[in-house]
Amino acid sequence: MGPALGVVVAGQITAAAVTLYDQLDRLALAPPGSNPANVFRCEIAAANGTRQFVSTTSVGLFTEGAITALGLEVTDFGFVSAGGTYFCAFTPTSTQPLSPYTIKFFINLGSGFVQIGSAGGEADQKDNYTLTVIAAATDIAATTATIGPSPVAAGATVPINIIPRDSFLNPQDYIVNDVDVFTVSFVGPANLSATELAGNLVRVRDDAGFSTFQATLTPTVAGVYSGSVRLVAAAGTTRIVGLPLSLTVLAGDPVAAKTVVSGQGISTAEAGRPAQVVVAMRDEYDNAVKLKGTAVVTIRFNNTLDASITFPGDGVPRALVWDTTVLAFVIDYTTTVAGDFAAEVRISPKTGDAATLVSIAGYTQTTVTPGEIDVRSTTATGAGVGNASLVAGERTTF
Repeated sequence: MGPALGVVVAGQITAAAVTLYDQLDRLALAPPGSNPANVFRCEIAAANGTRQFVSTTSVGLFTEGAITALGLEVTDFGFVSAGGTYFCAFTPTSTQPLSPYTIKFFINLGSGFVQIGSAGGEADQKDNYTLTVIAAATDIAATTATIGPSPVAAGATVPINIIPRDSFLNPQDYIVNDVDVFTVSFVGPANLSATELAGNLVRVRDDAGFSTFQATLTPTVAGVYSGSVRLVAAAGTTRIVGLPLSLTVLAGDPVAAKTVVSGQGISTAEAGRPAQVVVAMRDEYDNAVKLKGTAVVTIRFNNTLDASITFPGDGVPRALVWDTTVLAFVIDYTTTVAGDFAAEVRISPKTGDAATLVSIAGYTQTTVTPGEIDVRSTTATGAGVGNASLVAGERTTF
């Protein structure tokens, strides 16, 4: 009899009592002055068979004073006969997989301890009693929250898991406790609130009945985020759970449609002088791609009037070079052919990807103007040039 023969919350003291009778069903009174521990004993074994409590917290002769001193109620034990009743008290702290526990009672009649219910041998199974231990209230110091993996690419789905535990590290079963309410928030390049938490912290129970709160986050802005998990307590107060969560979001693969082309050399150039074109990669969420990876960027200029005129002059697109200073692809070119040209910028985001034409925002054409006059290359022709004679008074062209 007693509260130990049933269900108890982890960390709470509990006890079981046994009343001894002789063969004539008379109350077997304790020998005067005898040590109860030499007469009565109980053993608690875990569900996996390991012995948890060979020596219990306390063993004694059942009295109202002894029971109330443990913080227990005498009425929890039902009808108890004074003088011949012994109790054992203990404080279990572990739930599953150790729980439920098996409790066995032993009595020493002078020739050693024998399990109650046996005749010197093994007791019947009915003489073994069980105790189920359930989780205590959730403890924020024992509760864990994880996010990961990190870093991730923008647009990737990131799992968040919160495992509520009591102060004895038991996963929460919510058998006697109200279901907890958690909130998650992040600060960083973009504010990520509950609206970005797909599923909004859904409670999931495993086969053992333990709970995990799960959600997913899909950040699209690159950068470093710091998150906090809070347990909402009574009256709306909150307490931070565990250490801050950290998440690093990197730009995804470059996308041709988001690529930005700039530089003076994309719109105008002067024959014979260097001009520069810069191509900055962006992912599908407009994040700057700051690592070259395996991307390849090429450029070619085609004359708008004569398709046979291109530069570079061999008509083969030229690859831009990754510049670690500006974190973009750069090309410095020099052309000697003036005229109007159409630039073709193509990007292959990854090895094996086809080269995709980049649409240049606001682009119309590239105008190459003639360079400075070079007297060494200047020529003069006409009737008035050379040794031809001129007639006074007549107009001559050269």
